[in-house]
Amino acid sequence: MFFRDFPEALTAEITKDGSTALHVAVRLGRADFVRDLLKLMTPAQLEATTHKGNTALSVAAKGYNNLEIVKLMAKINPYLLQMENEEEHSALAIAAINGDEMVFRYLYSVTPPKMLLQSGSIGKRVSNLLTSAARIDAFGT
Repeated sequence: MFFRDFPEALTAEITKDGSTALHVAVRLGRADFVRDLLKLMTPAQLEATTHKGNTALSVAAKGYNNLEIVKLMAKINPYLLQMENEEEHSALAIAAINGDEMVFRYLYSVTPPKMLLQSGSIGKRVSNLLTSAARIDAFGT
């Protein structure tokens, strides 16, 4: 009820690192709470980032066994797949770096291939992704 009465609280920073309630709920693995928040949020509100540029999808991709949450957020706002943090890591790269093969494989299946070829440091982006994927042996079929 709080978030219905105060919708601006959905994207308010509630931690020193700039996390919102959604970031924190994802980090704590509170899937039910995350689902409730997502029902109240617009796709654009999911683009809120921490001070280091991490979306809640990026946080979920860090290996908190959040495949269901990752799928929900990616479906609600596919643009999140293209967003990168200050280290130029997308949620896909973060899943690979942190060794969550299931999340990595899912994100790879729904991430637009053009994202890897965006302007900027293409070589760095591809090499980071390949190195990270190799770490989790994600080169199968």
